[in-house]
Amino acid sequence: MPEIVVKYDNKVIERIVTEKKRISIGRTNDNDVVLENRGVSRKHAMIEFNNNAAVVMDNESLNGTFVNSRKITEEILRDEDIITIGKYQLIYHSDSSQETDEGANFDGTMVLNTKAQKKLVENDRKDREVVERYGGSVLVAQENADFS
Repeated sequence: MPEIVVKYDNKVIERIVTEKKRISIGRTNDNDVVLENRGVSRKHAMIEFNNNAAVVMDNESLNGTFVNSRKITEEILRDEDIITIGKYQLIYHSDSSQETDEGANFDGTMVLNTKAQKKLVENDRKDREVVERYGGSVLVAQENADFS
C-alpha cells in the first residue's frame, strides 16, 4: 500500500497508509490529511490512487501545490516524490515501509510571502519561460561546474 509521510520543519509529524481511492489535503478538519497552517487552503489538493499509481491534483489553491519544486495542477507521482504544500512536505512512497505549527482557525487562506515560496514560484516561472521559448526542457550547466 502507498504511504505518505508528512513533514514540517524537516520533522515527521504523520505517516499515512490508506486503502482509500482518494484522500483530500487541506487546512480544515474534514480533510483526510489536515495541514494546520494559514498558507494551506481549506481544500488544497487531493491524491487519487488506482492500479499501483497515484495522481496528485491541486484544487486551484491560492499558494499552489508543488511536486519536486515544480508547480503543478495535476501530476502522476513516482516513488520518493516530494509534494510541497505551504510549509509542509509530503513524501510519497509507492509501498509503505515498516520502518508543529499550530495554525489559527481563520476563514481565509494566508498568502505565503516567504523566501522559499518566492524561490519555488520564481524557478517555476523561469522553467515555463524556457519551455515556451524553446519548445521543451533545456539542460543548463554552470560554468566551471565540477560534476565528478
